Amino acid sequence: MNSQAFGRILSADIHECFAACRISEPDLPPFGSLVRIPIRETPRLEVYGLVSDIRIEEDGFLRQIASNENVSEEVMQDARVNRNVPIVMRILFTGSISDDGISHMVPPHPPLTLNAIYRCGEEEIATFSSCGGYGYLRHILDARDISIPELLAAHVAQALIANKNCGNPEWGKNLLAELIQQKRAQKDELLRMLNALKSLDFESTAEAK
Repeated sequence: MNSQAFGRILSADIHECFAACRISEPDLPPFGSLVRIPIRETPRLEVYGLVSDIRIEEDGFLRQIASNENVSEEVMQDARVNRNVPIVMRILFTGSISDDGISHMVPPHPPLTLNAIYRCGEEEIATFSSCGGYGYLRHILDARDISIPELLAAHVAQALIANKNCGNPEWGKNLLAELIQQKRAQKDELLRMLNALKSLDFESTAEAK
């Protein structure tokens, strides 16, 4: 199941972690992607999470380059690639998988520093997002210091395609119904989320059945 790791853990608690990866990595997951972090092999325990923020780190040398009026392409590429300027990703935990199957609970303990992180493929995204009655949504909806509507929309955009391609075209409409049910008492929050989702094509995925 594991592909090439794209990054490693810098710090973590039971709700989220921060990870570093190289800016030259060819297959970095975009904002909202589902990723997986193996914790142990026996008994199996792996944590699932969503990329909830991405930032580019800088140092004094980069500050000097950026303040220079004339910067050649060669200098920029050297600073970006050869110096391995790290990208730091914030990953919000949404569940885990063990020998007993998928759970939408927070992990029993966080991954360790330097644990590798893997990007999930379409089949894994569809399997995780379609089991457990959308229980993992609460981790997104209760997140702090995160743009919840934007993270939700980015995740749903990717999960819609994954579920459609894996034979579950009704996933999007069922998610909307669940979201409305969970947030019906917070109308302002619900409206912001629905506005963020309105550009996504829920109809074509349902019609593909």
